[in-house]
Amino acid sequence: MNLLRALEGLILPTQCVGCGRWDVALCCECAALARMPPDSWGILEGESWGAPEGGREGALEGEAHRGDLPLWSLGEYDGPVRSILLAAKHRDRADTDVFMWEAGRTLGRSMSQSSLLGEWEELWVVPAPSQWRRRWNGREVALMLGRGVAQGIYEGRGGRVRLVQACALRWGVGSQAGRSGGERRRGRAGTMRLRVELPSEVRVVVVDDVVTTGATIREMGRLLGAQVLGVGALCRVGR
Repeated sequence: MNLLRALEGLILPTQCVGCGRWDVALCCECAALARMPPDSWGILEGESWGAPEGGREGALEGEAHRGDLPLWSLGEYDGPVRSILLAAKHRDRADTDVFMWEAGRTLGRSMSQSSLLGEWEELWVVPAPSQWRRRWNGREVALMLGRGVAQGIYEGRGGRVRLVQACALRWGVGSQAGRSGGERRRGRAGTMRLRVELPSEVRVVVVDDVVTTGATIREMGRLLGAQVLGVGALCRVGR
C-alpha cells in the first residue's frame, strides 16, 4: 500500500485538500484550522430537549430561551474547512482523519472549560450516525470528530467520559445532501433509533460534522432528551 501511494505521488501531483496548494497533502495553514478557538452560540430553541425553565444562561447572544442548547463549532461551512470535510467524507485520506480528530479534541477542550456544559458524573459523547456506505468505507466523520471530542473533554476536566454510538439510522434512510431546509427537517424526523439504553445519571454531548438546519441534532434529541448538555460540530451553515 505504501509503495502504491508513493507511485501515485510520482505520477499524480499532490495538492492540499484544504486550499489546493501543490506538493503537500495538508498544508500547515490548513492543518492549523483544527486548532482555532471554537465559538459557541445557541441552537435549537423549543421544548424538544426538555430543558428546565429559563434555558441555559449564556447559550445565546442575548437572552437564553427554554430548550436552547450551546453549540461549539470551528466556524462556517466554507473555504478550506469545507474542502477538508468533503475530502474526509468521500476520499480515503489518512491526513483528514488526523485533522478531524484534532478538531474534535479542540472542541472538547473548549467545552470542558465552559460553564455551559454543566455538571455530570458520567458523560457520553454520542456521534451522529452514518449511512451504511460511509460505515462500509470507513468514512464516519462524526465518529472521528467524536473520538477527539471525548479526548479533549477528558483532558480538560477528567472524570468518566465515554464515546458511545448510542443512535443508529433506521434501514433505508437516504442522504440529506442536496435537500432544502424544509426537506432536511422532514427527512430526519423519526429516522433514528436508540442502540443502547441511556442510564438516568448519564449526560450527553452530541457530535455532528456540520450543522445546517439542525434536523439531525433534533432527531437525536428526540431519542436522548433532556440529558443532552451541548452540541459539537466541525462547522455550521450560517448563523
